[in-house]
Amino acid sequence: ENGNLILEPVKIAWNYAKTWLLFDIIVVSIDWIILFLAADSDAQGVHRLSKTVRLLRFLRMVRILRMAKISRMSEAVQEQIQSQTANIHYSLFKSIFRLLLLTHLLACSWYGIGRLSGEEWGDHSWVKEVDLTARTLGYQYTTCYHWAFCQMGVGGIAIYPTNTYERSFGIFAAFIALMTFSTLVSKMTSLMSNLNKLKDEETEQFRLLRRYLIYNDIPLHLSQRIVRFLQHGYRIRNEALSAGSHLPILDLLSQSLRGELQLERHRNCLIELQFIQQLPPENRQTIQVMQKLAVNALGDTVVAHDDVLFGAGDSAEAAYFVQSGRLNYLWEEEEDSDGGIPVNRNVWVAEMALWTPWIHLGDLVSEDVSRLVVLHVEQFCKCVRESGECQPAAVAYAKDYVDELKSKNSNMNDLFISRREKQQNRMSRQASMQSAMADARFGCCLGFWRTSKKKINVHPMDG
Repeated sequence: ENGNLILEPVKIAWNYAKTWLLFDIIVVSIDWIILFLAADSDAQGVHRLSKTVRLLRFLRMVRILRMAKISRMSEAVQEQIQSQTANIHYSLFKSIFRLLLLTHLLACSWYGIGRLSGEEWGDHSWVKEVDLTARTLGYQYTTCYHWAFCQMGVGGIAIYPTNTYERSFGIFAAFIALMTFSTLVSKMTSLMSNLNKLKDEETEQFRLLRRYLIYNDIPLHLSQRIVRFLQHGYRIRNEALSAGSHLPILDLLSQSLRGELQLERHRNCLIELQFIQQLPPENRQTIQVMQKLAVNALGDTVVAHDDVLFGAGDSAEAAYFVQSGRLNYLWEEEEDSDGGIPVNRNVWVAEMALWTPWIHLGDLVSEDVSRLVVLHVEQFCKCVRESGECQPAAVAYAKDYVDELKSKNSNMNDLFISRREKQQNRMSRQASMQSAMADARFGCCLGFWRTSKKKINVHPMDG
């Protein structure tokens, strides 16, 4: 309602009462009337009531109007399809299904009118004309379906109306076929054209790319890397999975809704930060900080095979969260190992850059086309600093984190993850952070850790 999702039972019930309630009552009432008549019929009225029951059963076909709900459900399913090519295929399937369903309904109605006009109304009918009742059920259905399909203007069949009822329905079927068949065929043609256009565009783009690489004498190994990366990037763009893609319609969102949207996109990576895990989850300040981080500090990037995200000796400006792909960490202490240290998915790399000035101790190299979330240090600090409650908690966490980092001594690297996961230590740290947050509510002024951390700075060469 007015762009808002209504979850209140009273309003939902009122909306149903204004829309589908009367229709559902009529459909269900027909079933109850049929059961009542069948139960109360006596021997003398069996023949008379059987005609009424058959007529009521025919009227139950009005329930097909509920297919309007199926259309909305189909649209909801289509919204979950991210690939543009798969979306077109789904639309084609949906159009074909609608055509087959419409033909099925016309076939059943045509047979029902033939039976009613011949048995109930005493007229000569097409069913008697072709002696259809003497044939098998399969032959009856295929004959009716063939007739309905011919009404779409495809082929012909030697079955014709023999009374006014059948003639009237034949006119109605021809009108429905004229309005729907042409529309469905036009839509299917348009979808096929769009599908061919997508394939032709991709083929042409990569044909020109290969000509460009050959013309400029690009080495084969580099050409393969470029083509492989662009194929992956092209697929991501078409499937609307590129996190860097900007949708103009999102500009209409309010600031609060935009924060909620971005938080849901990046919630999985944020909750992997132990600092976030140890904040009160339902606290309003915590939620606001997470939303600001999702909007301002987090970004997505795609790297190709053999791309270097950072090298040893570089100043750390971001932490990285691996979403997909394969990355290796090359560390001087592991030079003898083959291929370095594999980096697992769903872990943070160089998280210590958030808590202390840091110089990378190794190289992070992509072994495949990989997707990562980048958490920029300066933006992270700014977002947390603006929170009166989370800032002192961050100071307390930074001190504990750096103390643990110092204890590692020569075993430090960019893959360091705090191992203080025992229940006692975790509870102690949470109590310390909650105490700091409580002090902040009473005006305690603690310096921001990015300005005071130089006093507890640790450098890998200090030992």
